[in-house]
Amino acid sequence: MEYAQCLSDGNCADPHPRCDTALGACVQCLDADDCDDGNHCTVDACEADGSCSHVVQPECIAEIGIGEAHTCILRAGGELQCWGSNGFGQLGNGSQVDRTTPTFVLDIEVALDVAAGMRHTCAVLAAGDVACFGDGQVLGIPSPSRPSYARPQSVGLRDAVQVDTHAEHTCALYASGRVSCWGANHAGQLGDGTTIDSQTPVEVVGLSDAIAIAVGTEHSCALRSDGTVVCWGDGRDGQLGHGSTGGSLTPVEVVGLTDAVGLWAGDASTCALRSNGELWCWGNNYVGQLGDGTTESRSVPAPVPSVEARQAAVGAEFACALRTSGQVSCWGSDLWGQLGNGDPPSDSLTPVDVLGLTDALLLAVGFDHACAVRSTGSLVCWGRNDLGQLGDATTVDRFAPTPVVGLD
Repeated sequence: MEYAQCLSDGNCADPHPRCDTALGACVQCLDADDCDDGNHCTVDACEADGSCSHVVQPECIAEIGIGEAHTCILRAGGELQCWGSNGFGQLGNGSQVDRTTPTFVLDIEVALDVAAGMRHTCAVLAAGDVACFGDGQVLGIPSPSRPSYARPQSVGLRDAVQVDTHAEHTCALYASGRVSCWGANHAGQLGDGTTIDSQTPVEVVGLSDAIAIAVGTEHSCALRSDGTVVCWGDGRDGQLGHGSTGGSLTPVEVVGLTDAVGLWAGDASTCALRSNGELWCWGNNYVGQLGDGTTESRSVPAPVPSVEARQAAVGAEFACALRTSGQVSCWGSDLWGQLGNGDPPSDSLTPVDVLGLTDALLLAVGFDHACAVRSTGSLVCWGRNDLGQLGDATTVDRFAPTPVVGLD
């Protein structure tokens, strides 16, 4: 094996890792004390034959869930931590006291996915069940009094692999490709062919090949295994993407998408990532949240110009993309600094770069704030912070990324 060499500035002449048997890890440079890759999340393990194999460290952040005014992270080891607004117990720590720094969720040893809504949080458990906590009206738990729960409560599902939520309804994706939803249903967002609210999960009609789901305020969408997308619920702003502003109580196909590989929904807009890296969005656009340089809402998908992405996220009135370069860019409303470009709040109809965030690995947005995991494994957040949702031990809004404290 050809060893990489460290330069005088501490950088590596060769970017490829090598196996350092003394450390039992893969590093980029000959002198690991002076020059390794610095990333505790992606340093690979050293095999006996001198090869390198990827091992995810338990402390790494595997997923981010952002709600209206609270944030949660899923550690690779399965632990959940949350912070921010907690008036309904949506932090899951047994109290209803707001937190400006991370606190551990109780009673969940291993989670596989997490999603945060307006006043609640849900997680997929290792056994395939979903547990939720917070506002009792939308937890999927039959209860005549609908109280709030400050500790996780089982929804009673099996074989769930993903959960998503936004405002007052939640959907779960099963390994079989079926989808069930629960909560508010006045616009048909549960997809069961009715407008009847349901405290317990009801199955989405005619959907058996979904591979991902995305939930907005009053609409829901699913990515199918063939690359097409279907949506249901409220369509007044074109967020169903089927060419009109009519709603639908059951899934309808989004026009012109046959190669989608990612899907995200916000307040009344939706975005899909295509296999070529293009990001296409549709729905409400009155503050530029579609990123196409206009304020014209669209009932069919249109590309976000000049964005080659590997991930995206859609908030209430803004959206962000994680570019293939690692740069994060955002567009739309900037009322609370959620575009993250460091300037005083100013809406943008086209993408603007988040200040200094060029090495992002994972991205999530909520109603008015956003967070990203950096290549170092650290988590940074920006935007609205009146209830401590940025996790920086303050309640000061941030116009640029600021580190979440207490995650070491």
